[in-house]
Amino acid sequence: MRNTFIEINLNNLKNNLQIIADRVNGSKIMPIIKANAYGHGMVGIAKNLNHPAVEMLGIAYPSEGVELRSAGETRKIIIMIPPELDEITEVIDNKLDITIGHLKYFPEIDKIARRRGLRINAHIYLNTGMNRDGISFDEFQKLLGEIENYKNINFEGLCSHFATSDFDDKSFAKEQILIFNKSLQIAYNRNFKFKYVHFANSGAIYNLPESHYDMVRPGFAIYGLMPRQDFADNMGLKPTLSLKSHIKKIFKLQKGQTTGYSMKYIAPRSTKIAVIPIGYGDGVPLALTNNMQCLIEGKRFNVVGSICMDQMFIDIDKENINEGEQVVLIGRQGGEEITAYELAERANTIPYNILTSILKRVPRVYVENNV
Repeated sequence: MRNTFIEINLNNLKNNLQIIADRVNGSKIMPIIKANAYGHGMVGIAKNLNHPAVEMLGIAYPSEGVELRSAGETRKIIIMIPPELDEITEVIDNKLDITIGHLKYFPEIDKIARRRGLRINAHIYLNTGMNRDGISFDEFQKLLGEIENYKNINFEGLCSHFATSDFDDKSFAKEQILIFNKSLQIAYNRNFKFKYVHFANSGAIYNLPESHYDMVRPGFAIYGLMPRQDFADNMGLKPTLSLKSHIKKIFKLQKGQTTGYSMKYIAPRSTKIAVIPIGYGDGVPLALTNNMQCLIEGKRFNVVGSICMDQMFIDIDKENINEGEQVVLIGRQGGEEITAYELAERANTIPYNILTSILKRVPRVYVENNV
């Protein structure tokens, strides 16, 4: 196996799921495992989401559902981004559930399902203010008047999505909840009940308990991270992902010499450079050129020079470090830790972007009983 790899701590995954389950007080959990489980490896994560509160798995696209089914996943899987009409046949054939967020799609999806001789499970996606996916409040009322016409759609759920669940100012989120609750009450008044009502993403699980309803949708939280680090710390979540490599080569660099492309680093003194086999072709942002650190033997060292597609350089100074030593780019080693939050701040992005950018060519290794 390649010596650059991601290690997934399954103990921390279980810890995070339990913390979420305790916090939502009986609500079911829909783990969001889209985008290769936020970089953690979708199939591998799915196989280890065995908590009794897990009701279904959330993804973004039908292709992800097909991959999970091909890997043997038999639980309910829902596509949270409303699929296109030309994807519905594939969705039905793979027994995937969907959200519907366009009013004109309801009769079309019903027609496709009727031609297949099957019913498709669907959740109505309500736009409460994020203005990305979903039907409006007025369209929802119109839909309720037509819903009995759609015999081949099983309307299992109602959902929406927060725009500001991590804000200290909760006023906009509360406006969204107000619209959602009003819609829910109108449906109930018409004797229409949903099996699943869900709104809360990771931020809302912590910050907006009134939005937990009967199911929540943690994404980043499962993996021990949150849109804000203080949320994760306050909940006691533990990061599940470490990104590790090893020293492939060590060479001396004299004062004034350069290493790597474009002379991005010129040695200010005589030093030693370690080469590690990972680069922007693996998903390390080029923006971290001369702007990140790594851990070797529990100490921080600067990554220097232009990040290459497949390799990077570390200034190890005159330390007595050998070729083959392990290098940690994300994770803990000894008493030091480099987090996705740190790399995101250095790269002027968000931690979601850091982790989802790590390509599939980096192997994922799932480890139990690790510390």
